[in-house]
Amino acid sequence: MNSTTKKGIKRHSPFPSVDELLQSLEEIEITKRRRLSTDPIHKITSQETSSENSDDDGSNCMNLDQERDWSSLTPDLLIEILRLFGSMRDFMAFREVCRSWRRVAAPTRYALARQPPLFLCTGFQVSSEGFIDMNCLRLHILKLRQPHRVPCTLGYSHGFLISTIGLDYFDQTILLRNLFTGAEFLLPKTTEAFQRVRLSASPLSSECLVILFSPGDSIVQFCWSGQSHWRIGCIGPDEVLDDMLFLNGKLYALTNGKKLLSVDPFSWKVAVLGVDDEISREESTNSVSKWVLAECNGQLLLIGYLPLGGLRLYTWDNKSSKWASTSSLDGCAMFLSFGGFAGSIVPSGSRIRANCIYYFDHDRDSFYEYSLDDKILRYPFRYYGLQKGCMPVWVLPSLC
Repeated sequence: MNSTTKKGIKRHSPFPSVDELLQSLEEIEITKRRRLSTDPIHKITSQETSSENSDDDGSNCMNLDQERDWSSLTPDLLIEILRLFGSMRDFMAFREVCRSWRRVAAPTRYALARQPPLFLCTGFQVSSEGFIDMNCLRLHILKLRQPHRVPCTLGYSHGFLISTIGLDYFDQTILLRNLFTGAEFLLPKTTEAFQRVRLSASPLSSECLVILFSPGDSIVQFCWSGQSHWRIGCIGPDEVLDDMLFLNGKLYALTNGKKLLSVDPFSWKVAVLGVDDEISREESTNSVSKWVLAECNGQLLLIGYLPLGGLRLYTWDNKSSKWASTSSLDGCAMFLSFGGFAGSIVPSGSRIRANCIYYFDHDRDSFYEYSLDDKILRYPFRYYGLQKGCMPVWVLPSLC
């Protein structure tokens, strides 16, 4: 969509500006105000009524511009405007207008449904972090509330950045920072080394369970929100973890023997759901370098990395207790990071495509886009602000 600046220069933008949105929704606003005319809170003046009923279209538009009362915009209309924003910068600017608009622009999945994925550039500056918008390829800067306490961000889950603070590999504190509200939660210091973090729910919920583990190890650290110490669990004396994942309130674990386990976090009882020998043969035949658990639309998935590029995708069949090969994400796009599965969303922009998996190659410092439709590997974001040696983290605002 094109818009004209004060100097008459046309600016090309894939999304409408706030003024354009309000102008196109003016008729909707008038209809709402007429319907709510009996409500004293939303009552409109007789002058506005006569202006709306005027036969002169030109004077009608002029009166609307002169008498536009921004505070009269209903919360429902503001939410619909928010859903049209395709940039996190526009969303955050909307929240800064006033307190009432900030309350309306609460970070919910409905309000953030069209927000594109962001790539977190860790170590961007000492007092800030940079986010690259993958639709418009713009860099957004997030100022840290406590710049002296520089965290190392490992991932993103339920609207929170998951970071660690501490120099000792075996003695670190996990910091959970809400990307939208700035709320912070400090978890107890860890007692064991770990590489991956999993959250069962938002840290704001008392039902949030945090899992720490490392691939190639059998030890798991876990604690509930509000607890003061970590508890230790073990998958088994002869089992080694490949990955773990929360799905529909359940905790799943994949071992190096390709056993799929179900873990009860309350009693730490481990149940074997199935062992698939075909997956083991696939690993030896294609030399799969890594396996990770994932999910899409509530379906448990398994992804295998091929050393020469490309991926293998499987879905879990509960009836046969085996993995079945698949080549569809049901119109979604999936994102993988060093910490494993990051999320699956319905694409809302032109650069992120459906039925594709996006992941990062640390050796080449570039992204891969693997299409499940044509089995083609692409490099869509190779030179867009990536820093040598940075740890990539996908931030999916619509999964807050």
